[in-house]
Amino acid sequence: MERPITMLVLTGATGFLGSHYLAAYLARHPQERAIALGRDAPHRARARLQAALSATGQPVDRTHLQRVKPMQINIEDPLLGLDGRVYAALAERATTLCHFAGHIGLDASVEVLHTVNVTGTDHLLRLARAAGPRLKFVHISTAYVAGRRRTGTAPEATVRPPGGFLTPYEESKYEAELLVHHYATGTGRSALIARPSLLVTNRPGLSEAPRSPLHRLGAAAASIRRLADCAAERGQLGPGHPATARLPGSSHATLNLLQVEYAARALVHLTDCADTRSGSAEVVHLVHPHEVAVPVLLDALLCHLPGLRLTLSPRIADPTPLEKLLQHMSQGACLYMNLNRQYARSHYLEHLHHLPAPSILTPAYLTDAFATPSPAAHQPLSPGHAPAAEALR
Repeated sequence: MERPITMLVLTGATGFLGSHYLAAYLARHPQERAIALGRDAPHRARARLQAALSATGQPVDRTHLQRVKPMQINIEDPLLGLDGRVYAALAERATTLCHFAGHIGLDASVEVLHTVNVTGTDHLLRLARAAGPRLKFVHISTAYVAGRRRTGTAPEATVRPPGGFLTPYEESKYEAELLVHHYATGTGRSALIARPSLLVTNRPGLSEAPRSPLHRLGAAAASIRRLADCAAERGQLGPGHPATARLPGSSHATLNLLQVEYAARALVHLTDCADTRSGSAEVVHLVHPHEVAVPVLLDALLCHLPGLRLTLSPRIADPTPLEKLLQHMSQGACLYMNLNRQYARSHYLEHLHHLPAPSILTPAYLTDAFATPSPAAHQPLSPGHAPAAEALR
């Protein structure tokens, strides 16, 4: 059999966006193959790939999986932990290199975030330099490199935001973008920096598959709901005895959410039309044309928290035990409930004007986006949640 003309090499293929991208790519390019770089040994990696691709809802079957070869790497090693000959062969075969992998913990340490998001990107760019001059390099960043910019329009350009960043995570992604620009100008090659906003799906998550940030918040809500059910049995909480809690934020705040299926399909089109001769790195926002009001998002979450009322307050000087619990379990999401900004889409529209706009995110869709897989509803509370029952008393 002839070697494929093109070869996709990607990291993060078992992640939320990476798996949707790979499924969309395989569907659009039925003759092409891919190499999925990851930390797992091939047997474990193939099982995770199957679970992740199956969860996308794309028509993925055995023939699709046969076109994907897992390869174990160490992202912290300059040569990715590969033998020199294997590394050289990988660079020679790659025609598209997509870097999805990254650490997305909003509360992770600076050291961990730098190692994974910055040093890891640097090592992938080293592989890109070893590849042929027509390589397409695609780096997945985040729209949240806009940092503390509360209002106005975030540009499709790598510039430090006014006021800096809200989290070390954002700064690490910004620093990774700078490396991509340096690669492009230093080699005279092109690169694409894709900045997705908060990606969501209304498809029910599977316990063994990658989950969206809203799925994770939904899982936290499920834990609180189980605590609330215990309190309701004691007559302390329920429709007749609702609990009210404040969250830090503004009733005028908005967030940008985009369906992951749409983002993946758009990114495949962007990859296909990428110019390999520009000698620069282009930033493209993968965002929804319409923001979602934070109160609307909270109403969708409250559908999973009967007996609880939430209000937004600019400052909470004396949080109650329940409010402390909610902020802890929000996993950093409260940091973004004061924003009311938009994102430039000129580069996106220039390349993808032929794609229809994503559908509007309705309250029903958002409610489903918080839903957790049924097995999670029966998982025991972690030890860290046991004392939290006191917050609902």
